Formats: sequence, structure tokens, C-alpha cells
Amino acid sequence: MCGIFGVIARQKAENRFLNSLAHCSQQRGKDSSGLLIYSHGIYNVIKSDYELNKLVGEQRHQIGSFVLGHSRLITNGLQENQPVVRDGLILLHNGIIVNHDEVWEKIKVARTMEIDSEAILGVTLDHLASGAAPESVPEAVFKKCRGIANCALAIPRLGKLLLFSNSGSLYIGEDSNGICFASEKHSLNKLGLKNIRQVWQRPITLTIPICEKIEIKEIQKRTQNLIPSLGKCLQEEKLLEYHQPELKRCTRCILPETMPFIEFDGQGVCNYCHHYRPRINPGQKRSSSN
Repeated sequence: MCGIFGVIARQKAENRFLNSLAHCSQQRGKDSSGLLIYSHGIYNVIKSDYELNKLVGEQRHQIGSFVLGHSRLITNGLQENQPVVRDGLILLHNGIIVNHDEVWEKIKVARTMEIDSEAILGVTLDHLASGAAPESVPEAVFKKCRGIANCALAIPRLGKLLLFSNSGSLYIGEDSNGICFASEKHSLNKLGLKNIRQVWQRPITLTIPICEKIEIKEIQKRTQNLIPSLGKCLQEEKLLEYHQPELKRCTRCILPETMPFIEFDGQGVCNYCHHYRPRINPGQKRSSSN
């Protein structure tokens, strides 16, 4: 589970906005966090293996008018936290792509990471290489990727930020200083934003500073994997295996053939069903004695 947020302000992003949005996003996952900050003509990507509130506090000095944040509940290991960066694209993804292995077989771009979110970047790169407009990227992603995708996709060299979702877990609102978005509507309501709407079906394209320079910083303090591999624990792995027996079952009540004295007719209906008689007819009321 993940939470994402963003502030695109006309002036400096207010601390109360950052604190509130980070706190709400962090409630959806505290294991790791990431920020995308535009500062002094550079897009800075900072990833950490601790909670988002702490990361925002540490980086507050360089946060200006543009910042995106991601908070993650680790489900597949320590590496490749978000934002995911590749070939000039920066992605914050809340969700899961369940057919990511298949996606790479359908596009001309090669895979470089294990994280499923990279499939979204692969489709984007493949789509843009064909000369398509950035605004049509979400449609291409949803055609090729199955699963849940609530995304903030930055294309700095084009000055575009695409917000799109196929589950509706993404909201955007406005105030006099600019625009905010978040995974939950509640977090925007708390800030008193206006014109709050759900990002769903119709993607939203926002203008961001044009820049081709992206710097990445990773802060890793955790040494123990929260999701240990079962590859070296074969005995424990076997405990998770469940072999479902192939049993003949009644086509009406699904009683199995292991039921004592059970027999089936030509249609697969058991003798228990044939001999069953309800004690009380539907709608019948029991008489009560005074």
C-alpha cells in the first residue's frame, strides 16, 4: 500500500500543506519514502528507507514551489523505492501492475529493474518514441498494463506532469497559491482546498518547470530485509503449499464424495439432496402457545 501527494505552488509551498499531506500519505505506509523536488534548476529525487514525515523535515530547506511525495509499505524488499526514475522520466505509483512480465514482451523498451512500476515507464518511453503526444500516455498505459495504477508521471524535459488513475484513488484541489493532489480526498478537505475532484477516467496534465537535469540521492539506514526470501528456507516454504484434492462433489449442495454413505445420480446430485425435506415451509409461522 502506498500514498502519494504533490504541491505545485505559485510561490513557496506552505509548511502546513507539506506537513498535512505528508502525514496523510504516511498513514498508508511507513516503511520507506521518497520526494521529487525542483530546486535551483535541478530536479532532485531523494529516496529513504524511513518514514515520510522525517524525510520532509530533513529536506524542507530545499523545498520551493514544486514537490511530490511518496510513502510506501514495503511488500517486495528493500531496493527500488520510489520515485522510479528512468530515461528522463520520474514516476510515483500507488498500486500494482500484475502483468508487468508480459508488458516487456509487447514493447521495444528493455527492462532494467525488478519493480513492477517500471512497466509504466516502459510503456511511456515506447509510446513517446512513436511520436505520440504526452497527453495520450495514460491511455497507452491502461491498454497494456493490468492492475491498479494511481500515478503522477513527470516528464521534465517537456515540462509536463501527468496525473492519471484507473481506480479513483487520486484527488486534486486548488487554492490561491496553486494546486495540490493526494491519494485521499480527506487530506485535501483538511486543507480547505476548493474545486476538489477525483482524477479518474480523464487524466490531468499540469505544467512544471522544463529541465533535463535529474539528480538522485538514496538514503539507506535499514540493514535487515523486511520481506525475507523463502528461497533459502525450503522447509518453511513447503508449509505454505496447499495441494487441493480432486474430489467429486454434489452439483447442488457441493458435499464431497468423502461424506459417509453419499451417492450421486446421473446428474451429480447426491442422495442427501434427494431425501432432504424442510421442516418448516418458507413463510410459515410457528404457532405459539399461551
